[in-house]
This record gives sequence, C-alpha cells and structure tokens, in this order.
Amino acid sequence: METTRIPSSVVAALAVSVFAYASSSILVRLAGDAAPSVSLVTMRSAMAVVLLAPVCFGPFVRERTRLSARGWMALVGAGALLALHFVLWFESLRHTSVASSTVLVTTTPLWLGAYAMLRGQPPGRLLLAALLFGVGGAALLGWADGRGAVPGAHPLLGNALALGAAVTIAAYLLIGQRLRQRLSWGAYVLPLFACVALFSGAYAVLRGAPLVGLSAETYAVCLAMAVGPQIAGHGAVNYAVRFVSPLMLGLLSLLEPIGASLIAYLLWKEAPPALGLAGMALTLVGIGLAMTAQRRT
Repeated sequence: METTRIPSSVVAALAVSVFAYASSSILVRLAGDAAPSVSLVTMRSAMAVVLLAPVCFGPFVRERTRLSARGWMALVGAGALLALHFVLWFESLRHTSVASSTVLVTTTPLWLGAYAMLRGQPPGRLLLAALLFGVGGAALLGWADGRGAVPGAHPLLGNALALGAAVTIAAYLLIGQRLRQRLSWGAYVLPLFACVALFSGAYAVLRGAPLVGLSAETYAVCLAMAVGPQIAGHGAVNYAVRFVSPLMLGLLSLLEPIGASLIAYLLWKEAPPALGLAGMALTLVGIGLAMTAQRRT
C-alpha cells in the first residue's frame, strides 16, 4: 500500500508548534487581570498581523482571486471561530487551573471524531471507547475541580469554557484544511489573523474593554503571545494542515497539557489533585484512542 510521506518542513513546523503551544497558557496566566481576555486576544492578533504583513501581504494580493465569494466567507468564519476560541480559552484560565484548562482544550480530536460520526462514517468500537474515555475523564476532572481541589474562582465555569474552546478550534481546523488547498500559507494566515483581530476588537469595543493605556508589561506579554503561540503555534499548524489531517494535528495537543502543567508547577507549584490527575489521564487516553481509530479508517 502506498503511503504519503510528510515533508520535512511540515515536521519542523509541527515541532515548533509544540513548544509554542506549551507556553500559551503560561503567558495568559502571566497577564493576570491586567486586562480583560478580549483585550489580550485583540492586541495579540493585531500584533501578529503587523509582524506578518511585510512577508504575507504580497502572496495575499497575488492569490486573492483563488477563492470565490463563498470561500472568503468561509475564511471570515474561520477567523470568527479562532477569535471565539481565544476568548473562551483565555477566560477559562481565569477560573480554573492551567492543567485542567489545557487538558480540556485538547479534547479537539474527540469533537472531530464526533463530527465524522455525524457525517455517517462508521464509528467503530475504538472510536466509541475513545469518546467514553474522553467524556468520562472530562467529567472526573470537572468533579475534582468542582470540589475546590485546584486553584480557580469558578473551576466548573472554567472547564466549560475550555471545552467550548476545544469545539471551536475543531470547526476552525476543518475549514482551514479546505482553504489551505487553494491558498499558500501567507495568503491564508494574514487575512485569518486580521479577521481574529477585527472580531475580537469589535467585541472589546462593545464590552468597553480597553485596548490602549495598558501597562508596558501587558503589551510585552501580548507581543510574546503574538510571536510564540499565534505565529509560531497557530501559524505552524496552518502550514501543516495542508498536508496533515485535523485529527492528526490534534495528536500534537496531547503534549500541551504536559508541558504547560510542568511549567505551571515550576512557576507556581500548581499541581492537580489525585482525582484531577486521573481525569487528565482518562481524557488523554481517550484522545489517543480517537487518533488511533482515525488512522485505521
């Protein structure tokens, strides 16, 4: 049977994204309450657009006619989903632990598997087991947090927000996979990140969230988010999604809670309780089974 070899550039991009994603939740936590979540999302995305414009504007102009009006509407929709993902996840980190939030936000492969089931693809026993493990682990993790066993003002709310962020990123990856077949990396990520900045900026204005007058430290954290998680993280994933399926990309997210939890422990001695660890383990097993099921189809 013929196999498709993944280009070495894609492997390198995925390796970069792993390290970039691991720092994301830590940077959000470092920002603290200095600004609302939507302000951080807007500033981070706007900075990413400014940094990418010198490299990506040319490809965008040359390739703008490759998409129909419907295609551009899909790209705008992907930008809206990514903006919603950022806002939900950033807000979740204000209410629950880094470990819980990062594990739940990496349930994306489970939602992609559920989408495949809705499209009539036979789920198979392995995928059903994956969904049971994943949902059971998320429930156990939520119960542990609900007992006040981990840091967070409203851990159940934070966990729910993280799950919502996982669903939105799954939909965003499905759209991006189709669009990247027609657009180069630069022509795709520049308008995508611009849409994120516009949507989150509009929401910030409606909420009265500040975009100017923030501290120099807050702007520095936003710049670090733009360079790291946004450009190196999401930028690398958007490069790879042309060659690798969204479910396979979801496998990378398994490394995020491990790295983020380790950094959180080193910085703040923030460790989940035994029940939380058990829930994390079940969730990760469920995601791994979902990926295995997909590879066998």
